[in-house]
Amino acid sequence: MNALGAARLALGAALALTLVGPSALRAHEAKPEHADDPSVSVEFGGEDDASIGFGDISGPQLTALDAYAALRSGEPIRARELAQQLLKDDPDSIEGHVLLGSVLYEAEGDLARARHELLKARALFERKYGHTADNGDAQLWHAEALNLLDQVAGEMGNEREALGYQKEWQDVYGAERPNWSAWLLMRLGRFAEARKVAEYYLANGQNVGARDAARAALCAIEAERLDREASYQACVGGAYASQAEGGDGAVPWSNAAEAAGMGLRLDEIERLLLEATKHGALDFVNPWSDLVFLYTGQGRLAEGAAALREMVAWREAQTANVRAQTWAHSDLAAGSLLLAAGRARDAERILARALAAPDRHGTSNEDPEQRMAATALLDAAILRTRAEEERE
Repeated sequence: MNALGAARLALGAALALTLVGPSALRAHEAKPEHADDPSVSVEFGGEDDASIGFGDISGPQLTALDAYAALRSGEPIRARELAQQLLKDDPDSIEGHVLLGSVLYEAEGDLARARHELLKARALFERKYGHTADNGDAQLWHAEALNLLDQVAGEMGNEREALGYQKEWQDVYGAERPNWSAWLLMRLGRFAEARKVAEYYLANGQNVGARDAARAALCAIEAERLDREASYQACVGGAYASQAEGGDGAVPWSNAAEAAGMGLRLDEIERLLLEATKHGALDFVNPWSDLVFLYTGQGRLAEGAAALREMVAWREAQTANVRAQTWAHSDLAAGSLLLAAGRARDAERILARALAAPDRHGTSNEDPEQRMAATALLDAAILRTRAEEERE
């Protein structure tokens, strides 16, 4: 790949990040290293400064870089407008389709439409350049398209498709994409392969995020094998190992709480979930929703109501693609609390939404049918309660 000044180098570094995919046990999502660093920001001006390469960048390229910078700095509306302008000027703009797909995925959580835009960008690139890895500016956008297609397909529950994008990435760029693959193999029931990949990167991962992804996969493998003790050891041990290495994810602790519940270690669940709430909302989990379930089941409705408020705040802090994996689960928790508190009418409205818009399940080891069945059972209880209220 040829560098084209500081702007292109900054973009190339960002596009090179390896993305990974996680109650029910959840996959761990790697956090970009620059996510919380306010010093990392790029402004693309219009000056023709050949010393840094801007003299070689065309207008559409500057627009694309500006859109990418806007998305990374929390301005998705501006990013969308710029992407749409690129596509208005050139319907075959590879950059435009990649950027629109990025906005749809990250800012709007519309995985299906994001996939459509990214596939279009990939097809346009391959029609023009073929399967090669030395095509200047366009190569960066092809790399980002494959990067996001891998993630989107996995989050949609299309594991074989996601593994196909990983193979394509490896064929074109000669680099492995390990973090997400162990989870995808686990979801396909290919436990021996998943364990081999996870154990390798647990031993050889270059950062705590990669090792946490491996630990999440090993934790889920034991749960899927229905070995409660092994699951407990893997999940709880993984959480403490992550903490010892400086990990800052909510998923290890949420998975540990789930494993403790599977093993009927009821005294540990609340402590582990509260630990999960001390971490950020970037992961594919909302520990407050599990606390709402826990407190409701224990009859601690005041604490459940407090946890419900925290659950909503946590959900609002999540990115759109993460909310797509956890929103309905949060609604299920809210409906349970409202029913127990005698608010069946409100619970009925919320459960209707959860049934109409179920969560994506690519980042959970839970089958969609399990969640739908649980939601339907709660909805039936709510409707019976509403019928009794009407009779009274």
